[in-house]
Amino acid sequence: MRQTPVKIDSKWHSIVDANKSAAFRRQPSVREYTGANASGQTSVKATDDSLTHVKFHKLSKPTARKPQTTKQVLIFTDEGLVKAAKEISTQRGLVLFTIINDDYLDFAASWLCNTAPFDGVHKHVLFVTTDVATGMTLQNLSSDVTVLGLNTSRFSGRQTFSHAGYLRIMVERTRYIFLMLQARVRLLLFEVDCVWLSDPLPLLLSRSGEVDLIVTKTEYNNKTAGGFLLLCPTQRTLGLWKSLTNKMNDLMEKTLHNISNSAHVNIRQNDQAFLTDLVRRGYGRVRVITLPRDSFADGKWYYLRVKERKARPTPIIINNNYIVGNSAKRRRAQRFGHWYLNERADSSVSMTCNGTAVSKLIV
Repeated sequence: MRQTPVKIDSKWHSIVDANKSAAFRRQPSVREYTGANASGQTSVKATDDSLTHVKFHKLSKPTARKPQTTKQVLIFTDEGLVKAAKEISTQRGLVLFTIINDDYLDFAASWLCNTAPFDGVHKHVLFVTTDVATGMTLQNLSSDVTVLGLNTSRFSGRQTFSHAGYLRIMVERTRYIFLMLQARVRLLLFEVDCVWLSDPLPLLLSRSGEVDLIVTKTEYNNKTAGGFLLLCPTQRTLGLWKSLTNKMNDLMEKTLHNISNSAHVNIRQNDQAFLTDLVRRGYGRVRVITLPRDSFADGKWYYLRVKERKARPTPIIINNNYIVGNSAKRRRAQRFGHWYLNERADSSVSMTCNGTAVSKLIV
């Protein structure tokens, strides 16, 4: 039997498979983007009528079925990105930004389930997806997030770290961040192949007024991690990020422009290596706070012996890196209870939240 996707409600208390509970009913809903068409942007509409809208209260009596409604996923433009980011920034004070392609859709869905218990987190989120279909799926999973979809297929499929396809996405990501910083948007760059064991935003927001950057460092070689980084839109940050953007543009023009997505690129030629160098040199006298590694861990945490993990404090964030291939990454997350989607009988991934796993989170 086909599973019904669970729609993550902004008033989340617990998530279950909607197929297993008679307390839930189908109810269409809509996500509006104010003024989206007024600026000339193209929108793609996805019917929401087939989704289960989860309401966590008892229904007093049957209600009439509402008319079918639609939601919109906007086609990406630079102007649309800045407008969406400024809107979130005005309302929430911080934008959680990431870019994903279709190969990371299930990781993004798991992350949405993972973070649903943390009050208001989804309202901070701005996704850029490398194709419209991926954007439509994410928007349907959570009406609180904002999604812009690139109208292209050139970034689709598996894109491997330190290969040309992956780096082309990083070139775009770096440029998008620079646009938002120029618009004076404070943002947290994050990635969806991670687990949030508790909500990091109160800590980050309490420290962000003191500095330009809040960074994490890798366990293995003490590099500035590119997957969890808070940027305040100060002149120092703008200067550093402009230098990084220029380095990534040079990489595109001199190396990436005429090679295939599968071509390997020197490990020293990527955004993380460039950023690490700029931060180490104190470029532009940028002020930096480095978050404690025990609390903001990378994939090396998974390789610790049980005794070592127990001796450390429970991390707030664990980035699921230092492993090759999404299948292996997914299996490791499942093994540690860090995967928040159900599986179907044939072991394929469904787009329904695993309420048991989510209920174990610290809220």
